[in-house]
Amino acid sequence: IGADIGNQKYGDGKMYSMNLSSATGTPITLLHSFGSLLQGSLNLDGINPSSGLTIGADGYYYGSTSIGGNYSIGTIYKYYP
Repeated sequence: IGADIGNQKYGDGKMYSMNLSSATGTPITLLHSFGSLLQGSLNLDGINPSSGLTIGADGYYYGSTSIGGNYSIGTIYKYYP
């Protein structure tokens, strides 16, 4: 599982998983698409994932965004696969 920052100008970003042994020929699966600056500044799920993902003891993946959230200063998010 990974995350990318997306478009540098408008923000966004994606969280995805990769399966290099996929029989379908599509090894990348989109798990979440973060908000965009084009949608306005209030994106509660965040914009621009800015850190690598960390696996917590609870089995969730944790990461952060640099923009968005309640105060437009970024978010901390978690994902359970």
